[in-house]
Amino acid sequence: MVADAEATVILPDGKREKSKTDSQGFTKEFAGAGRYGVWVRVTEAKAGEHDGKKYEEARHYATLVVDVPAT
Repeated sequence: MVADAEATVILPDGKREKSKTDSQGFTKEFAGAGRYGVWVRVTEAKAGEHDGKKYEEARHYATLVVDVPAT
């Protein structure tokens, strides 16, 4: 888990909502049943080179899709 990371949550109605992870790596809670998707981006200020092309930062993404049942 990563604290203070940028997350994009896709809600069951298809709308997207930006969020930041808390100190434990969690986003806020979302209400309602349905399928949720989320991707989280973490950026490292780490220069390097790949296939002859230089870069100044590395980006890492984690994704999750979960079905939340009605209660």
